[in-house]
Formats: sequence, C-alpha cells, structure tokens
Amino acid sequence: MSDAFFVRDGDRYLPTELTRGPWSPDAQHGGPPAALLGTAMERTEPREDTIVVRASFEMLKPVPLKPLTIATRMSTAGRSVQTISGVLSA
Repeated sequence: MSDAFFVRDGDRYLPTELTRGPWSPDAQHGGPPAALLGTAMERTEPREDTIVVRASFEMLKPVPLKPLTIATRMSTAGRSVQTISGVLSA
C-alpha cells in the first residue's frame, strides 16, 4: 500500500485507499481532495512576497474514488491581493 493519498499520472491524480471516506465505499473523505486542490492553487503563479491567508472549498457532491484533474487560474492579481480559483474534476 502507498503512503500517499494520491499518485500522479500525467495530468491526473489517482486516489489511493487512504482517501476513502467513512460515509460511502465509493467516495473520498473531504480532506485529501481539499489538500490536493489547495496545493495546486498555491503553485499557481506563486510570488515570494505573498502567503495564503484564507482558503475556502465547496464540495457540491461526494468526490468519487476515481482519477481527478485540476484546473487553477489567477482570478485577481493585484499588488497586495491575489485571488486564485481552482476546480477539481473526476
């Protein structure tokens, strides 16, 4: 068994058994997908003079135990404030 929550496969992330949640055998716990998306968002156009001060995640339905893809973009790129959006898709 892998120690990782996800294994990267090109532009996809394959969930391991460690992501399985307690509510459904076919769905992930919310923590691992949120951490995966948060890490991807931190890597979107990073600047040395900024830090993350708030992160918000909306999971509109269970995240399935299937390969995931991530899309991120810089929504607002001001001098003192940046807003980054991200989408996790199965």
